[in-house]
Parts: sequence; structure tokens; C-alpha cells
Amino acid sequence: MTAVVGVGGSFFVRWWEGKKEASTPGDATLAFSFLLSGSSVTFGLAGASIAMRAKEPVMPPVAEDERSAFAVLTEPLRDRNFSQLVRLLFVWNLTSNLAIPLFAIYMLTILGLSLPVVIGLTVLSQATSILFVRDWSPMADRMGSKVVLSLAASLYLLVILGWVFTTYPERYFLTIPLLVVLHIFAGIAAAGAMLTMNTLAFKLAPEGKATSFLGAAGIAANVGRASARSLEVCLRTTSPRGRLGWT
Repeated sequence: MTAVVGVGGSFFVRWWEGKKEASTPGDATLAFSFLLSGSSVTFGLAGASIAMRAKEPVMPPVAEDERSAFAVLTEPLRDRNFSQLVRLLFVWNLTSNLAIPLFAIYMLTILGLSLPVVIGLTVLSQATSILFVRDWSPMADRMGSKVVLSLAASLYLLVILGWVFTTYPERYFLTIPLLVVLHIFAGIAAAGAMLTMNTLAFKLAPEGKATSFLGAAGIAANVGRASARSLEVCLRTTSPRGRLGWT
């Protein structure tokens, strides 16, 4: 559903900009505003309606915990192995969410690709990630999650290095095929990284304390994403107009 909405939204933005003979950056902003507002309301209400119909099993009784919420959430940080995973989740989500939007800007501004093509490549990467999760899983069972995580992270770094060759020094006949290959391998690497990091979180969480440990892992990942968005906003506001391709 996300892929369909994303591709359809890119064509909507392109159609909106084409309504005027001389389009301005404000036209794209207005189109995105309508698109985000409409999709948020539509799918938000639909998601809430579906969730209300789902049957929730009765949870078994648990022993009361006299500790404060702060003590429960900080307990995972005192575990040496799990604290390393927490740092990894923070750094991975910070760097990936800071870099990935720049790739789209690079394709739109430097390579001159249309928005539907950029969204299509993103969807290709997401679809590849979904398809290759089941290939990473048996490998992680045989070789271990840490080994697979190292392989996936190394592959992701090679994908980033491959972006250097998308221009020669301008767009050339191998640019599009290379972008397709890079997005496919990026999806493969992302699937392996996310699968193994989630698996490690489950394995490292002590029995009976999975809730607090997995909650700390989720907080670290979300703080990393939020920090990346904040840095992105700072770059937009402090950089001269157009230096990084933002309009």
C-alpha cells in the first residue's frame, strides 16, 4: 500500500506542477501539503478503524514492579551487551535517516530525474528489502546475527561508495542502470541490518524483562531518527539557498 500511494503521489505532484505554464517551488509544496493532509486523514482513520476490530488476547497477570518508569527504562543501559546494541541502533538510524533523503535530492537536482522515477527507485529498494528478509534469516541462524549484521553493514557502505560512479562527471548512459543496481543492493543490505538488529534485541533481552529492554531499543532508534530530522532542518535553515539542492 505504501508503494502504491508513494508512486501515485509522485504523479499527483507532477500533474499539479504541470497545471501552470510556469511552475514555482511553491506549487510543489502546495501539492505535497494536499497529498500529506489527505493521506494522513484517510489512512489514519482507516488504520484506527481496523485496529478497533482486531481481537486482543487477555494478558496474563504479572507481578507488580515498585520501581519508577525511569529506573525500568535505564536498566538496559546498565547491561554492557545491550547498551552496545542501543548505541548501534542510535547511530545507524541517525546516519541512515540523515543520508537517505540526500540521495533523493541528488537524483532530482544533479541527475535531473523526475519525481516518479525517484519514487519508483525507492519503491524498488523497499520491495527488494521485503523479498530478501527470508534469505537473510536462515543465514543468520547458521552463521549468527553478528556476522550477518557485519555483512549487511559492509554491503550498505559499498552501496554508498557506488553513488560516486553515477556521474562521469555528468549523467551518462550507465547512470540509470547503476541506480537500479544500487537501490536493489541497498534494499538487500537494509533487510539484513534491520533483521539482525531486531533479532539481537530479542536475544540480549533477559527473560522476564523483554518489555523494558525492547522499549529502550525502540527509544534509541526513534531518537536517532528524530536527531537526523533535526539536523536536516538545521542544514536547511543555516545553508545558503540551493547549496544542498533544497529549494
